[in-house]
Amino acid sequence: MNTEDMKKERACDTCTRLTPETADKLKKEGYTDVGRYLTNCKGPKALDKKITEEEKRLFQEFGLKVFPIFQKSGRRAAYFTGEQGLRDATEAKTAKEQMGFNPDAVVFFAVDYDATLSDIRGHIVPYFRAIISVLKPDSVGVYGSRMVCLELEKEGLAAVSFVADMSHGYGGNKGKPMPKNWAYAQIKGNKVGSLCIDECVKSERATAFIPA
Repeated sequence: MNTEDMKKERACDTCTRLTPETADKLKKEGYTDVGRYLTNCKGPKALDKKITEEEKRLFQEFGLKVFPIFQKSGRRAAYFTGEQGLRDATEAKTAKEQMGFNPDAVVFFAVDYDATLSDIRGHIVPYFRAIISVLKPDSVGVYGSRMVCLELEKEGLAAVSFVADMSHGYGGNKGKPMPKNWAYAQIKGNKVGSLCIDECVKSERATAFIPA
């Protein structure tokens, strides 16, 4: 990525539901693609961040495109097992159906920590192998460090990557190239009106869509 690439496209992700005011603000600021969560995380203190039918109508009204993200936890190696992959893929599939999203719509499954190479090979690869046994391989994306994305791209387990590139301290980002299949990359935290977002750039492989 270079500076010119960053100027051309505006994308973001957020754990906060859009309102008419924030959707309008995003549109006016030139954002086109917005990452939103399909489900909530686990735990009594977890944020209520999943996309709703009301919010889907805002995407339609303001002509914004959504790229779905799936994250229940994903912050440690022990979470990632084949059994968990089956559960998560099934839940993601159901959530897509409930929202009326196209079955082929890409979902980015989150690996939200600085995974080591042994973590990737011993935990994350089996998790994604299970996911693609439930979902079509070309509808499976990954969110994670460059190394996570590169390894899953190499294994043929993620059609596209959403790179956690604002996590500069990650060992999985240091000295690693961008995966060839990157669709989105986080670059910085930002605020648009009252809405806190992660600013992203997008490539020609961007997967967002206006929900039907």
